[in-house]
Amino acid sequence: MFNIRKKKQETVSRDKYEDIKKIYIESKKSYIALEAKYKHEIYVNSLLKNEINQKNVELEYLHHKLNELYEKYRDISKNYEKLENRVKFLLSELENKHENFKK
Repeated sequence: MFNIRKKKQETVSRDKYEDIKKIYIESKKSYIALEAKYKHEIYVNSLLKNEINQKNVELEYLHHKLNELYEKYRDISKNYEKLENRVKFLLSELENKHENFKK
């Protein structure tokens, strides 16, 4: 059916073989170095992601605390206004009594 031809083996000189072997070894070293660099980058990225997640949790906590403080400040501010109005009222009452006493 099909006529399959086998490729004829070429004979290569020793120098050419050594050159090819040297290129292969250098390529393999380069590949290993790149793979190590890639794995290191993945490790560093995971550390950075963990740190970012931790900072996000801290930021969320600080945001919550800030909201609590704002609520307390608002309550204190309302109480202060009430107290200030009460003091003004009492002072005016005192002045009125003092004026009535003089008359």
